[in-house]
Amino acid sequence: LEEKIKTTELDKEKALEAEDYLAAQKLSLQKKEMVNTMTDLQENKLNAIYESIQKTWKLQSNVWYQEAECIEQFVTYHQQAKEERFRHYNTFVEDMKRKHHESISRMEERRSSLEQAKSAIVFDLDMWNQSDADLNERMEDVVHLEKEKKTKLEQKSKGLADEIDQLRQRLRELESENQSIQHQVQGLESEITTKLKPFEQEVKEHEQELESIHKRQEETNEKAEMLDTEEESLRNDMAHHKEEQDRHQHDLQSLQDNIEAAKIAQQDAQKANTQLNIILSDSRIYMHEQACIQIEESINRLTSHLGSLEKRKQLAIQNGEFEMAADMSNQIKNTKSTLTSLKEKKDTRDDLEADKQRLDQEKKALISLQDDLITLETTSKEELQVNLEGIKYTLTEILKTNDNAELNQVIQCELDSIQDELNAS
Repeated sequence: LEEKIKTTELDKEKALEAEDYLAAQKLSLQKKEMVNTMTDLQENKLNAIYESIQKTWKLQSNVWYQEAECIEQFVTYHQQAKEERFRHYNTFVEDMKRKHHESISRMEERRSSLEQAKSAIVFDLDMWNQSDADLNERMEDVVHLEKEKKTKLEQKSKGLADEIDQLRQRLRELESENQSIQHQVQGLESEITTKLKPFEQEVKEHEQELESIHKRQEETNEKAEMLDTEEESLRNDMAHHKEEQDRHQHDLQSLQDNIEAAKIAQQDAQKANTQLNIILSDSRIYMHEQACIQIEESINRLTSHLGSLEKRKQLAIQNGEFEMAADMSNQIKNTKSTLTSLKEKKDTRDDLEADKQRLDQEKKALISLQDDLITLETTSKEELQVNLEGIKYTLTEILKTNDNAELNQVIQCELDSIQDELNAS
């Protein structure tokens, strides 16, 4: 109930910060009702609750005797379930090891084939580049002289064109000479085209060969990407199986924990009647002390809240929000009234020293039973450590003889988890 009061107070402050005054008023009324309910419970119903607790613990004492008889059947059932689950777990682990080993082997073979194909493509590209350089060199050798003549004639033609602009008086002679040179250039271009024509088919085939190599390269890259995708899928599958393996181990551990808890519960049932008188005395002391603690916490919380309300009231007045300031003023009055009531209750609380002395005397009777319980818990931990050491030894032997890197990584993670369990225990 006190947690609900705290939550309601926080919600009210959020509503005020959001300027939702209707919601803040509603939450304030809810908080006031809960505070009144808590006060009524603390003042008028403690005795009824105490009597109810006494009756409940007496009934619980009878139930514990019945539970002690059922616990042995519970232990037997979980022990059988643990053994059956462990057999399924071992079968599951072996199947997954075999499946993962086969999948990884197939992928390694396919990756080796792709690497060979990539090497062949690189070699073909080198050969094509050499062939291309040789082809260009042979083509250059065939038309080398003609290109030199063409270049010289073009340079001469440009010089003549410049002289035409500078020497108008020689225009006719230079135009005639220029026409003659242009005719020679055209003849040389035609001759170059004629000599290069036999190479057209070879150039075309050369380009087709390059296109074929690029196509093969793209196909190889696509296959490599598909293989990478399959490899990622395998890793995800292995991770899923690892989760399944962890789940089985968790189930086995839960069964073992249930068995150990049942054994401890048997011991607890034997000391239940001895604890009953202590619990009945302790519950009354606890309720009184808890009431005092709650009063202290309420006083501290309301004192802090009172300062916050004062600041918000001043801020509302400074901002001209007088409606909000009036609401803050009412809340301050209510808070001060609640504080006064709580302080009066705090000053009038009863002295519980006599009850505490009687409780200390009764607790001494539990020492021998508690020692027996500690001995049982220590024995259970030792058995758990022996089982974990056995599993650790088995996985270590598998790790030494296995050559699969992915599986070794999974086994190593499992060994680390077991070592953490051993260190924690």
